Amino acid sequence: MRMTLAALLLLSACTASNATPDAGAPSPDAATSHRDDVDAGPPPEFPDAGFLESSFCFGPPAAWGHFYVWTVDFATQERVLDSVASVEEGGIYLPDHNAYAYGAHGNAEGRLDLRFPTSTNKGFHTFADGYFYGALVCNPAENNAAVILMRPLGPGRDKPLLANARATPSTVQPGGSFTLQVDLSKNTDTAEHSDETLWVEPITGTSGRLLPPSPPVNENFPDGTYAATLTAPSEPGTYRYYLSATFHNCVTSDRAVVDVMVTP
Repeated sequence: MRMTLAALLLLSACTASNATPDAGAPSPDAATSHRDDVDAGPPPEFPDAGFLESSFCFGPPAAWGHFYVWTVDFATQERVLDSVASVEEGGIYLPDHNAYAYGAHGNAEGRLDLRFPTSTNKGFHTFADGYFYGALVCNPAENNAAVILMRPLGPGRDKPLLANARATPSTVQPGGSFTLQVDLSKNTDTAEHSDETLWVEPITGTSGRLLPPSPPVNENFPDGTYAATLTAPSEPGTYRYYLSATFHNCVTSDRAVVDVMVTP
């Protein structure tokens, strides 16, 4: 997402330390340190740090790529229980807009559990209905957890609008191809769509971009139907895809969901 002056003036509603891409960063498919069969131990405790004023990374180096995120309402200091996260590989706000690779959905404790390699910076983007989006850069080689503050939007704020979210086909065989689509629009002339029209699938721990119907103009993305053609997971089951869009001023849409059934 292009950080405009207007966005920077939003009292850190969605700011993060910019990180340059890591040289030689592995692709998400080369997650050599991702081991689900290894016991990484219990997740860390939520930090007792008093009133939280900014997002932060903490904890020891991540074991076998296990990383944990809590999202917290800046105003109430309560955990945001229904957030989702999309994570960039190699940094944050990377120029090619295509580094989104990992994803998660908050559990009953408001914790998002992620798995990825430990050798590169990760750019975290968090989304929840009624909030500005949150952002933070952490390196799992240094820490295994993060707290990301999210600021409430407040009443009457114009948001990106998602409609008619669908998958074609919605039932697919393992490894088959399907297309996610959603119609994006806005009811304001004072904000523009960013590149962050994203999907997150928590079971596989993946995320990515939905592509616009036409190229952006000066990094402002158009209204229209956004789409991503994906490969179905290898295991049968029902997979829920969370979709979200963001203005350049960090205001997020209400999320849409699409269920895809993978059958033998």
